[in-house]
Amino acid sequence: MVKKQYLTKEEEIEYIRRIRKGDKTSLEEFIRMNQKLIISIAQRYAFNPEIFSDLIMEGNLGFMKAIEKYNIDKNTRFTTYSYFWIRKYIFNAIINQFQSIKAPEYVMILRKKYNDYISRSNLENNKNSTDKEISEHLGISLDLFSKIKHYFTYSQTSSSIKKDNEEIFDSFDIIEITNEGEKITNFINDEEILNRLFQRLKEKEKRSKTDVWLKILKMYFGLNGQRQCSYKEISKYFKISRQRIHHIIKTTIQKLQQQYKEMKNEGII
Repeated sequence: MVKKQYLTKEEEIEYIRRIRKGDKTSLEEFIRMNQKLIISIAQRYAFNPEIFSDLIMEGNLGFMKAIEKYNIDKNTRFTTYSYFWIRKYIFNAIINQFQSIKAPEYVMILRKKYNDYISRSNLENNKNSTDKEISEHLGISLDLFSKIKHYFTYSQTSSSIKKDNEEIFDSFDIIEITNEGEKITNFINDEEILNRLFQRLKEKEKRSKTDVWLKILKMYFGLNGQRQCSYKEISKYFKISRQRIHHIIKTTIQKLQQQYKEMKNEGII
């Protein structure tokens, strides 16, 4: 008997219904059917072979969380929705392997101001800010900024991890975006709503390159059936830094979430 490799949306929902009623056999079958997805994500980020099995376990936990949180009345496919939860759990496991250094509270306050400024500046000015411009915005001397700026960028200074001289893990993939997964599934996989959100955003952000933002978002999340691209690949395509790509994605998601909320309140969607 040939095992079925792919489930229809209706079959996914039927499995979820049975699982939520306490059917453990269905849970085991459903996880087993999706192991290829979980393993592929874990394999992509297993910079060390010793943590590969741990990442698969974390991915399974993320998959089960997706079963719990998935709204069966939405148009989004469960496999698409679960991807965000699987990756989030795997990323959290990786982050725990690289605990950030402790910084003084004053520096952490400046770091938040720095991140807000960089996000806004990269989008509005279409260029990377200089250390002098940043220090002036923070209200500190250039010399002091030079001494403490590593606290602001520590998660980016070692932007990739390599094994056998091959880059297999990009730390930009886990920075802050990991917390957006559940929020953006309301619109990120619905092409019609996403285009309407961007059209609305385009009308409000007339001086901004919203078409570029949309292209970057589609490449990063692998929308419209295209292959999901890494920060490195997107950076190479647009000939801009990975740091700037990260800020564009993060800020664009926040703007889209705001537009989605406004349109829902207005009864448009």
